[in-house]
Amino acid sequence: MDHFHKCFLIVKLKRDEVCEQRETDEDRRRDWRAIRVDLVAPPIERYAYALLGWTGSTLFDRDLRRFARLERGKLLDNHVLYDKATKTFLSAETEEDIFSHLGLEFIEPSERNA
Repeated sequence: MDHFHKCFLIVKLKRDEVCEQRETDEDRRRDWRAIRVDLVAPPIERYAYALLGWTGSTLFDRDLRRFARLERGKLLDNHVLYDKATKTFLSAETEEDIFSHLGLEFIEPSERNA
């Protein structure tokens, strides 16, 4: 977990408001569905890092951090990218900036499953 302000919610929605169609026998007996919602509020200068860290699969995030550390000599987490060689923090306004710092082609959030 990171140190950003966050709130984890369970929202109760009527069945017809939910577009996902995975249903169990218990779901069919109820006219509502519970959906988990995670709200994260990072400072604006850390937004790109928080967005990258909270999207994609856990395996993708782990592999991206391992790549940054082993292949690029940088430390990546949900707050910052640190270059160990120059001992500097690399700023990023967008996720594309982070991928650029790592010398990687940008991967859309919907494609970040490993």
